[in-house]
Amino acid sequence: MTQIIFQENTTLKRKDEHLLISNLGDDMVMMDIEDGTYFSLNKIGMVIWDKLEKNISFSELIQHLIDTYEVERAVCEVETKKLLDSLYEKKMLEIVTI
Repeated sequence: MTQIIFQENTTLKRKDEHLLISNLGDDMVMMDIEDGTYFSLNKIGMVIWDKLEKNISFSELIQHLIDTYEVERAVCEVETKKLLDSLYEKKMLEIVTI
């Protein structure tokens, strides 16, 4: 798995033009129409995905999650980085600026 170094000012944006997206209860399922692979997001993953609709810095995303959920910054950063790495690997995330 590719690991990206996310700095506070790293600007992110989702890439979804190659995806079919459907909500299933509290989850979101996405299918890549180019290779047929599936990817699912839980409720918090969906919040992150929604925030990635427009350019957002890594620090703004983390602060939103901390403000919304009772989570420590260090835990939030580690877990969010895991999801972002996965999205990037699947070509579902664009690094706009580093």
